[in-house]
Amino acid sequence: MKKNCSHKRLTSVLRSWILAVGSTLYASTGMAQAQQTEFDIPAQPLSSALSEFGLQSELQISGASKLTGSVDTSGVSGSMSNEAALKKLLAGSDLSYRFVDDDTVVIEKPRTSRTDVIQIDEIVLTGELIDRSLQDSRTSVAVLDGESLELGISPNFSEILERTPGITNTGGGISIRGIGESPNGVSGEKTINVQVDGATFGVQSRLNSTNFSTWDLEQLEILRGPQSTQTGRNALAGAIVVRSRDPQYFQEARVKLGYASFDTAQAAIALNTPLVDDTVAVRFSYDTTVTDGEISTPNPAVNDIDAEENTTTRLGLRWDPTDQLSAVLKFSRLEIERPFLAVETAFFPDFVSNANDQSDEESTLDTVNLRATYDFDNAWSLISSTAFSDFETSGQFDLDGTAAPGGVAGVENETDWFEQEIAVNYVTDKTSAVLGAFYYNENAGNIFSARAIGIELSVDEELENYALFSEIEYAINDQWSVIAGFRYDVEEGTVNEVDTIGAFELIKSSDFDFSAFLPKGGVVYSFDENTSLGFVFQQGYRAGGVGFNRLGGSSEFDPEYTDNYELSFRSEFLDGKLTINSNIFYTDWTDRQVRVLNPPFTIPDDNRIANIGSSERYGFELDFSARPTENLSLYGGIAYVEDEAVTPRPDLGSNVISNSRERTAVLGGSYTFFENWYCSGSVNYTDPTNKTIDSRTLVDLQVGYRQELWNAYVFTTNLFDELYTLNGGGAVATRGNSRRVGVVFEATF
Repeated sequence: MKKNCSHKRLTSVLRSWILAVGSTLYASTGMAQAQQTEFDIPAQPLSSALSEFGLQSELQISGASKLTGSVDTSGVSGSMSNEAALKKLLAGSDLSYRFVDDDTVVIEKPRTSRTDVIQIDEIVLTGELIDRSLQDSRTSVAVLDGESLELGISPNFSEILERTPGITNTGGGISIRGIGESPNGVSGEKTINVQVDGATFGVQSRLNSTNFSTWDLEQLEILRGPQSTQTGRNALAGAIVVRSRDPQYFQEARVKLGYASFDTAQAAIALNTPLVDDTVAVRFSYDTTVTDGEISTPNPAVNDIDAEENTTTRLGLRWDPTDQLSAVLKFSRLEIERPFLAVETAFFPDFVSNANDQSDEESTLDTVNLRATYDFDNAWSLISSTAFSDFETSGQFDLDGTAAPGGVAGVENETDWFEQEIAVNYVTDKTSAVLGAFYYNENAGNIFSARAIGIELSVDEELENYALFSEIEYAINDQWSVIAGFRYDVEEGTVNEVDTIGAFELIKSSDFDFSAFLPKGGVVYSFDENTSLGFVFQQGYRAGGVGFNRLGGSSEFDPEYTDNYELSFRSEFLDGKLTINSNIFYTDWTDRQVRVLNPPFTIPDDNRIANIGSSERYGFELDFSARPTENLSLYGGIAYVEDEAVTPRPDLGSNVISNSRERTAVLGGSYTFFENWYCSGSVNYTDPTNKTIDSRTLVDLQVGYRQELWNAYVFTTNLFDELYTLNGGGAVATRGNSRRVGVVFEATF
């Protein structure tokens, strides 16, 4: 993986997509906007009024039928420009318009200002079983919109997620409420369920929750706390739900160019066009990011020790054959070339590695997913989500990460998984309900080889997961509503392992089968339409599994459970200009799965996962957003979690932490001045649970100039160049990024 190869590839990509962008540009002269027309459109539903507007102005109206719904308009009459008539027709709605050429105008939702949290009254959550607005949800959730996710340049967006209280960047992923996504290493299941467009992202292999591209996304939701009853397996700590932009019925081209410190560069494009008006549309996006990294090495045999390249391609096809049926088919490919990042703690604060062997890894993830919705009437609908994913990775790394002899270890993984979910939804003024079923099948093959010490480990696993789920929310009256739900989950499979030590080979096999009934219940009291208090109980769950020791014996570990009690407060003040939301939780965690040493302790890495104890966790999250003036928006929050271990087992060599606590805080905002200039930034404080991770206060800042169709800004992350580790405690550790400065240009046509 060479620096010049990465940059040659980026140059080639730039040339190809610049040509593609050139072919999509429109000549918008403004004549259609200014043309005077005699209008006579009476008060009526907005959709009908826009149809009449199209006839009287001789303009083609796109997107209106999908957005206007039951909105009414007071109409318009008299001689005026097309633009003035449109403004009057749309007055009082939350819609905007955009002329894409002399003959076509697009009706759309307005884009939000560039802040890290989008306006609360515009957020509809999709990560729960029942679609709710953020203010109606009792889940402790943070939402990032597409524009805030695209801010700056980052091959790994864990730094962006860390702007959310309760989220910590751990180097190999993130943690939610102090629980890492892979607390037991690569051989343990995840605790954070990550879904991208309805497809599971990241299995127990080397793919973690922060490896996907943030370009051309619609929305990202971070659901804090157990989500097993809602998103299913591997959601003990929480869930991340990502939705890329669907194809739309208008033409659009979006581009992004960026360059930053350490030869970090990004080139991205998104193209959208209707194929059949209001019936078929297609969207294509491409994003590639390269960086040379900042770790240096005195070893001439090791090249580009932390150079990285991420490329994501997405293609979407939308089909709306009738008013009742809608389907979106998406394909995505993620390609990653990255190192095994580590620096030697002895050289801190410098970014130095004396590894004497080349370390790198190449991974590819292909995903195809289909989401179809059929509306029977105003109350009943059927939703089907189907996905197939194929993941492959191979790489090698220095065993100890230092100049000490130890040889090279190699890893290979091939995993494919299929999932199908189907659900029936029922929605009325008083009742929202869903009943559905889920199926998941995974086949994984992993090989770890350390030939220098004569060890090779091959593990094949087949897993099936079945689930039946339901949830209902019923409004008893204007003040009280109740919530009830459940998930019945069955997980079964087979693990086959071949363990080779020198000339000695052990073949092992074992089956596992686990099931769980996970209840959910709650009550909500609304003081008024802007303020409510809720209480919800739900169980979190992570299935058990099977492990083997070096001598051929197997050991099965049981599922772990959390009983989560959560009090939520939602409020809006000053006509929606100030929003304050908070969740207070208490979690009883039983049968915790912890990695422990395997007797007879003859081989240092001979360990297993065991259920060795329980703990009590409690804490809170407080989030706010405010818009004091039209030009100023603010957001922020704090989070606190404490974990009190009840029954640690030091006799088993466990690393259960007693009385650990984590504190995070965020404050940020955006200010527009001189009409088109803006500045935005954030201050993020983290004091993590894991004491091998450093506390830190990071400051990010952006200053830019925005016009209607383009935007340019300079940015810096870690402004004061704070030095900190993301994990470690031994001879090597993962360092957090030092200060980075860059410039970005974006345009929409």
